[in-house]
Amino acid sequence: MHQITAADGSRGVEVRYETLPAGAVNITGQFFVHPNCVDVQFDVSGVPKDGKIDVAMFERTSPQNASEAGVEKLGLWQRHRHGGIPYEIPDGKLIRYNIGQRKMSS
Repeated sequence: MHQITAADGSRGVEVRYETLPAGAVNITGQFFVHPNCVDVQFDVSGVPKDGKIDVAMFERTSPQNASEAGVEKLGLWQRHRHGGIPYEIPDGKLIRYNIGQRKMSS
């Protein structure tokens, strides 16, 4: 992990992920923190022509001294194109945890 600067001057970090088997696929994540959001971009390369990344699982492991602080389910509100009552569809989850005095999410 190392610090980077975007074209607009925003400071962020770039993370290179390890894949199994080692070096099979190259994954790099760029993270930029803004006042109300975090921009994340993943670059994936080295996927074999017959490979599928739509069924791949990306997992982040937490340090041993982390303690869970709850899970928030994320959703997107949608409405049928002809109108009707809006409904929510699942869009992942946010896992919160504590590491010492710091509060983290992934």
